[in-house]
Amino acid sequence: MDRAEKLINHVESSIAAVSGTDPILIDTVSGIDPDVLNVEGFSTKTQRYLTANLCSLPKITYLELGLFHGGTFCAAINANPELIAVGVDDFSQDFSTKDVRQSLMGSLDKFGKKNWHFIEGDAFNLGNILPKNVDILFYDAVHSEEAQCKAMTHFIDNLSDEAIIIVDDADWIPVITGTRQGLKNAGDRMRVLKEWHLTDGRHDGPKFHNGLLIFVIQKI
Repeated sequence: MDRAEKLINHVESSIAAVSGTDPILIDTVSGIDPDVLNVEGFSTKTQRYLTANLCSLPKITYLELGLFHGGTFCAAINANPELIAVGVDDFSQDFSTKDVRQSLMGSLDKFGKKNWHFIEGDAFNLGNILPKNVDILFYDAVHSEEAQCKAMTHFIDNLSDEAIIIVDDADWIPVITGTRQGLKNAGDRMRVLKEWHLTDGRHDGPKFHNGLLIFVIQKI
């Protein structure tokens, strides 16, 4: 089985583990602090467990763009102490909550296991600061159609030859349209081997909130 097939199987196993009434962690996850579920944010228990499951592959690099209070990022780093995780946020989006930076850093210190690094800034303007050979990219930054489109091409050089891309809020039309156009624009540099659209079929759903798109890609 080649790496691409392993990634596809891993995504399917990770999704299957959270598809029941109560999401569970797959066997390779070391466990998770229940308080991770209390980190403020828009992600559900299902999404946090799914992120932890996806990041359980050995010796991988995880890059999350757009952390807010750190719900999914903290789940990933807490459950997977061997993970190399980098998070980016510039705190420019107004979600009408106070002290986001302080809340995020407190959660990272509490739930991290010396396996994370945080960069404050606009991900599109960080250049060589961002890691290379990223195995899992989670995009949850600006969700305009333009930004979504740009994200699908801008970070290709940061990805491993085969990688997983996660896009949050994938029930929103600008997210879907921008992501699809971005993947089309990236067609001469990478191809999508398989994709999943996880949705509750409504906004603010109990499992997948506003939806997730997951892609296994391969560079050309």
